[in-house]
Amino acid sequence: MDYGERGRYPITAQSGEIFAYGGCVRMTVIADQYLWSFDGIDLVPAAFPEWELEAIQLDPGPTVSRANALCFPDLTVMACYESHRSINHLHLPADWSLITFLASTSPSARVNGALVPNDRIVVTTSTRDHSVVIPAGYDAIQIEAANALLLRHGILSQAQMLSTTTDLELHVPLGKAGRAFRRELFALVRSPDHIHQISRHPVRAAAVLDRVIRGLSASVGESALTTQTLTPMRNRYRIAEGARQLIDTDPGEALTATKVAETIGISERELRYAFGEVFETSPYQYIQKRRLHEARKALRQGSATETTVTEIAFSNGFLNFGRFSGIYRQMFGELPSQTLLDSMAD
Repeated sequence: MDYGERGRYPITAQSGEIFAYGGCVRMTVIADQYLWSFDGIDLVPAAFPEWELEAIQLDPGPTVSRANALCFPDLTVMACYESHRSINHLHLPADWSLITFLASTSPSARVNGALVPNDRIVVTTSTRDHSVVIPAGYDAIQIEAANALLLRHGILSQAQMLSTTTDLELHVPLGKAGRAFRRELFALVRSPDHIHQISRHPVRAAAVLDRVIRGLSASVGESALTTQTLTPMRNRYRIAEGARQLIDTDPGEALTATKVAETIGISERELRYAFGEVFETSPYQYIQKRRLHEARKALRQGSATETTVTEIAFSNGFLNFGRFSGIYRQMFGELPSQTLLDSMAD
């Protein structure tokens, strides 16, 4: 793979695939590189802007994640595929936008509570946190671009996207140009060999970047008059997101759906309904999956002299050790003791 440095090379190319049992994906960005890890396994370094992503997988079993990316100094085109359903929490940096094209065969995603079918382009430019429900079989192209670049070519203004706060989310219906551009994007980055060939030829890379910008402009521009704000179910989203943030603050705390509902001042029935609509899972299931991921992370970081499975189970809210071992094995395909042993071997 070609690992260029921003400012020295016009483009870099990355690709990666990993098979694992239900894990927690954490993306941490430092300067011009990000580290994408799945259950602590380094996957792909690349030149992305400073943005953060955490994904909590909801379905147990063996999983597949794929990523191929073309990385320009101010724009990245990435094809991504996820085999299992997850809830992604995303924070974009200031002055960058995320533009997503779902494949024509991809199931619908849910962005901040709003259902987005695969005949839409999702345009997000916001520094606040976002919650996205990624469906099983998610197949998409994500374009991360500097707002300065998009403004220079009129793409943001075409979508009537900028406000005084520059904090909008839009979904743009795919027209004829958008559908054609989507096919072109998938052909461009589906093959790792193809993107590596592009990265080795600066003239070809410059032509590709120009084509991507022109395609974005045409795709967004043809539907500018029908652009819609991604307005989530405001009350339900507020309830569900507030509950999620409360749970994420301390996953190991002895929280129940009843206690969460009481804390945010609603009935348990309202909480279950809102959480199910926005995150497509129950508060109970989310609490359990979050605890399992935190426990797995602690086991992977454990040491032979200082860590026991029982301590980790208790610290993450599992008071019945036998039940913890059973649901852990169902989720990750191995007993917690095996995870700890593997971490010691590493």
